[in-house]
Amino acid sequence: MIRVATTEQAQLIDTKAQTEHGLLARQLMNTAGRKAADKIKKLFPDKNKKIVILCGPGNNGGDGVVVYRELLAATYLQVQCFFLEDPKSQVLIQQKRMISKNIPVLEDKTPWPQADVYVDALLGIGINKDISGKLLTWIEKINTSRK
Repeated sequence: MIRVATTEQAQLIDTKAQTEHGLLARQLMNTAGRKAADKIKKLFPDKNKKIVILCGPGNNGGDGVVVYRELLAATYLQVQCFFLEDPKSQVLIQQKRMISKNIPVLEDKTPWPQADVYVDALLGIGINKDISGKLLTWIEKINTSRK
């Protein structure tokens, strides 16, 4: 059985990691992104797979940017990253600056990027409202994209 933390527990874990153990939000983001990229590399060792990473404007989007950076460093040939909207999290903005490639905002009129693998870095533990608009459209497209 896999134990999953509630939203409140996950937020408390993040807070304690930072306050009691002195870890920076950036360090937690780097670890999460690296571990996710490691799992992707293990599950999809073919570096020609088309991988699209979809990032929200908050810290979860920062995890996605780290995944992007790690896959680029591992020489994946067809990896793309897009933002839902302009980044709002300062830690995400810092992560974005560490990449030499531009990460565009995927506009409504932009064709949906086709991929073999989608990485959902849209929402994290801080979601506190109903999902609607472009975010809902993206989630529906991800969920119906299975081949």
